[in-house]
Amino acid sequence: MNDDYTKAIIEKIHAWTYDVLNDDEKLDAWVEERKTLNKLDASGLLVEEERKRIIAKVKKDEALDELFGV
Repeated sequence: MNDDYTKAIIEKIHAWTYDVLNDDEKLDAWVEERKTLNKLDASGLLVEEERKRIIAKVKKDEALDELFGV
């Protein structure tokens, strides 16, 4: 990776972090999303419903990336 690309990513991370930490609604939404990603059953495995939801989200994100050429 080149330095300009690395700097751009770091700046984007900083901007996102500043934006989310200074907006209570965005921060609450982010926290809730993290909670739903960690639903485990008694054996420590993801609950099937959560597993399917995560897979669907990943496939959707991949399809959008492919559509927009990311």
